[in-house]
Amino acid sequence: MGPKQVDEQVMNWANTHHLRSSVSLVGKGSWNFYVSSKSGECFQIWIESGSDDIFRICAACVEGRKENDLPEEWPAVADEVGKALESAFQTVLKWMSPSERHFPNLHPVERPS
Repeated sequence: MGPKQVDEQVMNWANTHHLRSSVSLVGKGSWNFYVSSKSGECFQIWIESGSDDIFRICAACVEGRKENDLPEEWPAVADEVGKALESAFQTVLKWMSPSERHFPNLHPVERPS
């Protein structure tokens, strides 16, 4: 799987969660995302490309209760980057608890009954 397919996975994941990359080197395997909680904590999820088609997806608290904790990492081969990003995102949501994610500029989605 080439860089274009990895970029597509990242973009699909980011669009699903309404995230925008603050730094992206499309085609280079380097992306950076921030997620904030309603209580004002800030978290970072980033991707580092390595050798042999292995990527490191990392997550850390930038500002908040867990800012002194070490980042967590999810190594992934190229075709598993999307799954690793989702694991990192779900971990960040757990770190936010009991607060919730801050959703600027998003509208609730109505679910069929």
